[in-house]
Amino acid sequence: MKKPQKKLKILFIIDNYHPFIGGAEILAQKVAEGLIKKNHDVTVITSNVKNADKFETLNGVKIYRITSNRYTLPLKAFFKSFKESKDCHIIHTSTYSMLPLAWFFSKFRRKNSSIVVHELLGKIWYMNMTKLSAFIHFNAERFMIRFFKFNRYIAVSAFTLNQLKDKNIPENKCSLIYNGIDALPVKPKSEFENLELFLNSSHKLIFAGRPGPSKGVMTLLESIKGLKETNPDVHLLMLLGEEPRDGYQKVLTFIKKYNLEKMITIQKQVPYQDLKAYLQLADAFVLPSFQEGFGILGGQLSTLDKPIIAAKNGALPEVLSGKVIWIPSIEPEHITKGIIDSIEGNFTTIPPKNFDWNSTIDKYEQIFMEMCNES
Repeated sequence: MKKPQKKLKILFIIDNYHPFIGGAEILAQKVAEGLIKKNHDVTVITSNVKNADKFETLNGVKIYRITSNRYTLPLKAFFKSFKESKDCHIIHTSTYSMLPLAWFFSKFRRKNSSIVVHELLGKIWYMNMTKLSAFIHFNAERFMIRFFKFNRYIAVSAFTLNQLKDKNIPENKCSLIYNGIDALPVKPKSEFENLELFLNSSHKLIFAGRPGPSKGVMTLLESIKGLKETNPDVHLLMLLGEEPRDGYQKVLTFIKKYNLEKMITIQKQVPYQDLKAYLQLADAFVLPSFQEGFGILGGQLSTLDKPIIAAKNGALPEVLSGKVIWIPSIEPEHITKGIIDSIEGNFTTIPPKNFDWNSTIDKYEQIFMEMCNES
């Protein structure tokens, strides 16, 4: 196996990368570009996104975008992975779709391998999915963690680290590296389209994220429906991703079915550079996740001096700070109580927490160097 002196050649085989928006994608981009700044070589093989180039070099990182279909992605990425894995020192991946492909080439090429585990959803797959789909995802996750073995496992929180230990991953192969958290970019915005009802309401709530099974979106909608009679001037702005598509359609169908158009506004997930301008319009944020492996957005919301309504699920107690309204669990009545508390100004204040990207990148580099030195 090839041993580097100083410069590493690292191949990321991962589901998504910039310009895809999400915590996992922010982490991948930050680490990849951080390693470039440390004079390493990084190539990314990933999915395609609408209007993105099939190949580009972005801030020194070579990016191959294969297809937007996540189910055919591993198959279509096979030959590119075959070529790019030949001369690399490390193959790095994350949960879920590209994990088997990365594992295969790490064995075929006899390369060091690492995986960052954002979270394991387990039974949460059965929330807001069909029984068949949930059964497939639940067992696929369980099979992947048990069968595909890597040299190193990187957990993004103590919560996720404990999940790995519960799956009998050897402790000496596991490392805890917290994600960093950037301050949201400040870009003044004077006009907001289609937000008249939201801006004129007496209490403005914002949810930002994707309608995935762990995000609690449908439970949040049930809570808003319950406020229709008692607090009709509460308004929820949802900065909502369109994937997964079935989750997005469920949200639209629910709002129409229960005539909630005067209490809920849907805004497709806004550009990252505009996010802070929207978030600053809120009186409070709702983070109704059943589980968060880390929660970069939650950490960013903590800096905005507005109450965050959340349950102590997953890594959220590790990450959230500032004004927090803890609710017992993600149930409609508990979210409703949290909203009422935000109206009345009842919250807990948690001291600031620091999650530094430079420290995160240094630790990834250290692990990669250790793997190569051990081989």
